[in-house]
Amino acid sequence: MSRFIKVDANILNVVGENNITFSVNGDLLTNFNFSGNKFVANNVALKNGKNIIRIKGQNNQGYATDESIVFYKSIVNPKPNVKITSPGQSPFNSPSLYVNIRATILNVSSANKVTFKLNGVLHNNFTFSGNIFEANNILIKEGNNTVNISGKNSTGVDSDQTIISFKKPAQNKPPKIVVSYPSSPRFNTNNKMILISGQIQNVENSNNVSVTMNGNTVKNFLFDSYFDDFQCELQLQNGINIFNIKAFNNDGKDESIVSIEYAPIECKNPIINLKSPNSNSVTASSSRGYISAVIDNTQNVEFKIDGVASQGFNFNVNNGVFSSMINLSPGTHDYEINAFNTCGSASEIISFHMEIYHNGTITMKRRN
Repeated sequence: MSRFIKVDANILNVVGENNITFSVNGDLLTNFNFSGNKFVANNVALKNGKNIIRIKGQNNQGYATDESIVFYKSIVNPKPNVKITSPGQSPFNSPSLYVNIRATILNVSSANKVTFKLNGVLHNNFTFSGNIFEANNILIKEGNNTVNISGKNSTGVDSDQTIISFKKPAQNKPPKIVVSYPSSPRFNTNNKMILISGQIQNVENSNNVSVTMNGNTVKNFLFDSYFDDFQCELQLQNGINIFNIKAFNNDGKDESIVSIEYAPIECKNPIINLKSPNSNSVTASSSRGYISAVIDNTQNVEFKIDGVASQGFNFNVNNGVFSSMINLSPGTHDYEINAFNTCGSASEIISFHMEIYHNGTITMKRRN
């Protein structure tokens, strides 16, 4: 039975909700609807045990009441029950560094209510379906290993613990992986391609090796079992790339993970925004001229007057503002701004023309 119920009633000869009193266990409630002669209250919460529901209606002639008694008994969930079934004894002497662990967990609804710890370290590499817990190929250390499994629900928590021991045989030769390039488990590069190389010892051939990049199997993996050398050339994706190599034999496994962050160098062509003059061809009426521009995406700028490099300019490397005051002489002269970087270049050429009339005056007109 649900803790929340619906209450219906017929109330005659009463006008408006303000003439109705509704209470549950003596507590007045206002979360009801009254239309015509129909009274409805939804999602009325009950307490454990006896619940008295009372409705009172009144008008100027008097009042009437009715009540109902509802008994509610909450469903109590049983506490969790955890039992490790494999290994079946504790302590257990494992012949391998990799073990399978199983348990029966009752009265727990989902995997996120289950905790699996090995030597005090939380692990999530397990499955939980129905009431069966499984964790396969769990790597343990030499010596004693403490396995703890717990389950919880709204009623409480239960756990079980076992000890798994492993003593490494002296003659065992598990695989050993050494990644020589990149030499660090975290590596940054701006190159799209990378050649990963290293050595894998104590494996017969590439059938004993598993290689993935970003979760995808690497097909162009080369392994020389005679010299123990391996290499593979890979194309990187933008951002973090996870290279994972595993090797196994009858004596154990080894694994190496390299995180490679690829960040290509962004390059943009220079841009010159000419501010003054507002045309690339000017007829001047004064012997003084002024050129200004804003240059983006580079700090490399040169200035030429009639094809000859000049230092007669100012350039702010922080905001890209270029300016030059120029002395004009009669005739037409070209002033060239060049901006460049590794991606490309940009240029602006401004031609000033100064005319002198016979009476000695200088006039200016804009070329269209």
